[in-house]
Amino acid sequence: MRDRGEAEAVVHDLSTDGRGVVRVGGVVYFAPGALPGDRVKLALDAHTRPPSASVVRLLEPSPHRMAHPCPHATACMGSVWGTLAYSAQLECKRALTERTLRKQVSVPEVLPTSPSPHPWEYRNRASLHVWEQNGRLYAGFLTEPRARTGVPIRECRLCSPTVNRGIARLASVLNRLKPDECASVPRRIQIHETEAGAGMLAVFAGDCDPSLAAFWERALGSASPGGVWCASGTRAGVADTRRPIHASPEARPMLTHWLTQRVEVHPAAFCQANSGAAAAVFERLRELGKELKPKRIWDLYGGWGALGLASATEDQPVTVFESSPHAESAARSLVKQLGTGRPEFATGDLDKTFPRHAHGIEADDLVILDPPRSGAHERVLSLLGQSLIRHIAYLSCNPARLARDMAILASHGFGAVETRPCDFFPQTPRIEVLAILRRR
Repeated sequence: MRDRGEAEAVVHDLSTDGRGVVRVGGVVYFAPGALPGDRVKLALDAHTRPPSASVVRLLEPSPHRMAHPCPHATACMGSVWGTLAYSAQLECKRALTERTLRKQVSVPEVLPTSPSPHPWEYRNRASLHVWEQNGRLYAGFLTEPRARTGVPIRECRLCSPTVNRGIARLASVLNRLKPDECASVPRRIQIHETEAGAGMLAVFAGDCDPSLAAFWERALGSASPGGVWCASGTRAGVADTRRPIHASPEARPMLTHWLTQRVEVHPAAFCQANSGAAAAVFERLRELGKELKPKRIWDLYGGWGALGLASATEDQPVTVFESSPHAESAARSLVKQLGTGRPEFATGDLDKTFPRHAHGIEADDLVILDPPRSGAHERVLSLLGQSLIRHIAYLSCNPARLARDMAILASHGFGAVETRPCDFFPQTPRIEVLAILRRR
């Protein structure tokens, strides 16, 4: 085993966090920036866990390697697969999904990855960190999770033109502001699409009172034709939806798309950042709804109910479980547009709300799961296993947690009949997976 030193090798795979995988002297090393097919000279370090390597020199590029179009690429980690041809990204995500799932559960061959209609400029919102450095304010992406500063940006190639106009205007506003003039600086600022143009949500690490909100509404107003929202939040800059969220008079909801409809969603509520790629999931769930004709749809971790409403092809009732109190208004707006739909919301912590409803699940219903990266609650999975339900559609943004949860559901007789990655996040190693499960 070579602990340190240099070696030449050909990269043969990618890891789930996007690093190149190489084997040297029987040891597997992980090399950031290396792509499958690259022949590289590496500096090895077997003392890290797992063993790591850095690329000293690219000796022969992979046939799938291409120039990265973003000027921030060398420092920003937002699009680490931007040098990999898009067709190769799709196949890597399919293979990674299949390998990850089969470590814990038996699945049929994973279907080809559903591509994003737009490999670049696909995000309808972006959340930027804000920091002070040398007496100036900047907004951008952190280079490490706990870093105090990051990469200032005026443009992100992953974002839509509307969001990018908002990013550029935000950078100009922050450049003019002096930190000592601000009672408090937002931890994050979200820029999102609205019907009026870019809108912004400023999230503070702690309390945001009306006077603080008024200051930032004035400061950001000229840069934000879609208005400004201000929220109290956590130290990480996550909005606290249990506390009041202030809105300027011009503030408009966030704009997203659901099948053929335009839907306005509260900016502190969840919606998919790539509505174009999400359309493939909505269409598949619509097909599933037509096939199964469920009596009722149970949409767990449901946001504003986009997945559940897509499955309700015969105006079935849809019970949406969601923690945010700001999600329901979007569903009501969509129902008004469609002239049909029967959503019912159970708002609060799912671990507490779902047990009060689980007894009502019938065999011919459909359960949809769309949990955060941590996966579904163990208690929720146990209650589903004890219920009579025969079909579950599970949309996951973390294949490893999906594998864990599918293994738990397998102990209750569920098996995958279809598994397909969906590329919600092109140019990144992040993978969304839709799994259709049936009880044997």
